[in-house]
Amino acid sequence: IDEKGEPAEIRGRHRMLSEMVIEEFMILANETVASHYRSKAVPFPYRLHPKPSRESLFALNQFLRPLGYFVKAERDEEGRAQRHPVLPSGIRQKGKIVSFSVPPRAYQRVIQQVKGRPEEAMVSTMLLRSLTHASYSPQEEGHFGLASECYCHFTSPIRRYPDLLVHRIIKEYGMKGRPDKAAAERQRERLGEQCAQASVCERAAEDAERKADSLWKAAYMSQFIGEEFDASVSGVTSYGLYVALENTVEGLIHVSNMEDYYEFDERNQTLSSWRRCVIY
Repeated sequence: IDEKGEPAEIRGRHRMLSEMVIEEFMILANETVASHYRSKAVPFPYRLHPKPSRESLFALNQFLRPLGYFVKAERDEEGRAQRHPVLPSGIRQKGKIVSFSVPPRAYQRVIQQVKGRPEEAMVSTMLLRSLTHASYSPQEEGHFGLASECYCHFTSPIRRYPDLLVHRIIKEYGMKGRPDKAAAERQRERLGEQCAQASVCERAAEDAERKADSLWKAAYMSQFIGEEFDASVSGVTSYGLYVALENTVEGLIHVSNMEDYYEFDERNQTLSSWRRCVIY
């Protein structure tokens, strides 16, 4: 912003190697703390990120197939890839029940394959959309996005309330020792309410952040009304195209502003012109 508090420039922020190293240390600290207190059977607020649903994975692979990508399911015990968009939790092979799942590395493979290609932004967006929203819970179920079996938020008590909860539990456990069974059950009930509230407040804060970003971006771009920019398609809907500029500003081109009539294909995320045969 300038000296008057008005937005003067918008540009993408790129992480440096040193920042990524620090993030790895933070993730390791969070995993270590969560694993330690899980082993002690202490009521604890965990950070959960469930696996994507079968339906979302199926829809994702329908989109990825024409582009030459695929999220593969793997055998749990042997890790042999199976070319199925989604498999049930167990199928019978030669009289045995074999379990299949989609591990986080299946997503990582697609991310690596698409890196640097024109469709990278769109594929990355669709991968994110297929994932469920992370939340807090006293029941530990793992973090799919980080490929972590046990995870909590411990490293930022000045920013997140769940981190403060973790620090208070660690302090109480260190001073009073392990709670008895009745006290632990009461604490677990309180944690359930606290985790539910923290999850709701987190989503409200994220929504407020997105709206604030949009407000500043709109204020900045208002000076360029009438000018033309090169943009890439970042999303396709039945009512138009979302396009993104190099400076991260995104906007909607409504179908009412596009010549001809367009048919939306949700499976392949395309808008097809009836007369011009233009596909976005």
